Amino acid sequence: MMDRYLTKNGLERSLEQGRTVEQWLGARIENGVRVLKWLSIEHDEDDREGCTTIVRVSEVLDEDGPDFYDIYEFTAYDADAEFGVTKTFDTPQDALRYALTNVGADELKFVPRGMIQLERRTV
Repeated sequence: MMDRYLTKNGLERSLEQGRTVEQWLGARIENGVRVLKWLSIEHDEDDREGCTTIVRVSEVLDEDGPDFYDIYEFTAYDADAEFGVTKTFDTPQDALRYALTNVGADELKFVPRGMIQLERRTV
């Protein structure tokens, strides 16, 4: 299933067009609970003055079940970071560079928004 990932050109085009991309960062057990982690690079639609890009690192409790599998709806691991930890950048390229350098993202493993749940199940 190699084609589930965006190509380098596809990633660059997506970011330039303001589309959100995501990447699965893994899972860990902490305090006896499984914590899921992923990042997204998003265009800030609320920014009225310019084009701001956000890197968001989300961590949620693994609440997966037969009737509840929407990772976006899972409970945040840190109540003080309900919508993830964010950092803003002036350009998508700066945001991508930060994600690769500081968050441990892999340029070849980004998926379009909404695909993180499938990515989680196949990694």
